Amino acid sequence: MTELELLKYAYDKYAGRMLTVCLRYCHDRGIAEDMLHDGYLQAYKSFNKFTNRGEGSLRAWLERVMANTCLQYLRKKDLLRMSAEIEKSTLANYTLSP
Repeated sequence: MTELELLKYAYDKYAGRMLTVCLRYCHDRGIAEDMLHDGYLQAYKSFNKFTNRGEGSLRAWLERVMANTCLQYLRKKDLLRMSAEIEKSTLANYTLSP
């Protein structure tokens, strides 16, 4: 079985479970679906790092990839929110003089 065939098998078998993992982190179905997509792309890119350690190993590895993908998104989202708040408070401290 090629890497691509194995990933297709993994998607067909585990996509529902991986979506549940993403929903646990994101709490929004649309975002979770995006994270599922991004997670599978990341899994495809880093599949050479996967080492099979027996039954359940692929599922556990995919769960970790999905969790990391979601955490990365949430960190980025929080940084963007914090940056916007800092910019807003900085602008509020300055007044334009006529």
